[in-house]
Amino acid sequence: MCENLGRMHGGTDERPNPLFLIALAALCTFVVVRTMFDVRRIDGDSMEPTLRRNQTIIVWKLAYGLRGRLFGDGYLLVWKEVKRNDIIVFEHPVTGEAVVKRCLGVAGDLTARDEKGFRLVDDEPAPKDAREIPPGYLFVAGDRSSTSIDSRHYGLVRVSSVYGRVLLFAVSALPADRPPPADRRVSTHVVVE
Repeated sequence: MCENLGRMHGGTDERPNPLFLIALAALCTFVVVRTMFDVRRIDGDSMEPTLRRNQTIIVWKLAYGLRGRLFGDGYLLVWKEVKRNDIIVFEHPVTGEAVVKRCLGVAGDLTARDEKGFRLVDDEPAPKDAREIPPGYLFVAGDRSSTSIDSRHYGLVRVSSVYGRVLLFAVSALPADRPPPADRRVSTHVVVE
């Protein structure tokens, strides 16, 4: 009787196609994963020994907030600040490439310029030309300072240019001399001329 009542009111007793449900679940999963994570491959050696050339990393894009271009570049919502020692992926301030470095200085820390470029100041007393890192900026550097082109060379990095934090890294099956695909590459160093 209930079946007949449902049909009389335009209802149907058909269940959704299981393939449709699987496709919908796959699409939703893809959208959520692409919003939250990004998979990249390292191209460079300035983050060694932590990250090696051709190593695969997973970037957690929502580590610090929700990025968007509604009112320009940067974050629409921020729920966590970048901390010292976080390994971050950010947009290079000169070239716009995705770059991975370690955050060494945050707002309030002191920097100074010497013959090698900018550096963090941790000596007492601070040099006369020492400047405080302003809010919204970071001092970043590679783990292998001898080969790293970083804040010592191109200055501070805007917090709004940070894509996310490296969440996980794995050994790559690619040989070290084979470059990663261009659209999945994240540089550890960029030559600035």
